[in-house]
Amino acid sequence: MRVVSSPNASAGCNSDEVMISALCIGSFTSYPLIPAENGARCGENPNATEVKARIVCARK
Repeated sequence: MRVVSSPNASAGCNSDEVMISALCIGSFTSYPLIPAENGARCGENPNATEVKARIVCARK
């Protein structure tokens, strides 16, 4: 397993991995967690730096 701590609101796993967990570091009321196919983002703006995405990836 690998933890990805993004410097912004968007994080993704590599193509040979699958996301198994995700969370937002920041205000949950302003930045809801939005899961994607193999990653996640916090809120609508993936480049926002007020909140950070953290995900856990595992090899397929």
